[in-house]
Amino acid sequence: MLSRHLEITQRVSQNLTTARDNVTERQIRDWFSEIKDYLVAKNLFEITKCPNRVFNADESAFYLQPKGDKVLTRKGEKNVYRTGNDEKECITVLVTANAEGIMAPPMIVFTYTRVPGYISANIPESWGIGNSENG
Repeated sequence: MLSRHLEITQRVSQNLTTARDNVTERQIRDWFSEIKDYLVAKNLFEITKCPNRVFNADESAFYLQPKGDKVLTRKGEKNVYRTGNDEKECITVLVTANAEGIMAPPMIVFTYTRVPGYISANIPESWGIGNSENG
């Protein structure tokens, strides 16, 4: 079949959680606008000009099954994603730093109500351990 359709190729997809796939540019812009309006209303907008008070936190999902399935896609396609409800197949790490470059200790987020002792015993003492219903 691929020999008859030269514009199609087989690639390994990149995992993408359903929640991440559903975010739009408009939602992101609205969120930043809402935060700015809140800070202005509370007379706190000046804190955004102080780099040690401006933080960024980023969640990274480390998949327990990191490779996606092989899929058919158009040749030359730069990003090939597989969206699925596989959030429970990953461990989430939250990394936080401020605009001065100072990093807070990372936090590992589990879906466990209570993290098993054999897991928490192997996490560095300075790291945080959290849990959420969806990881």
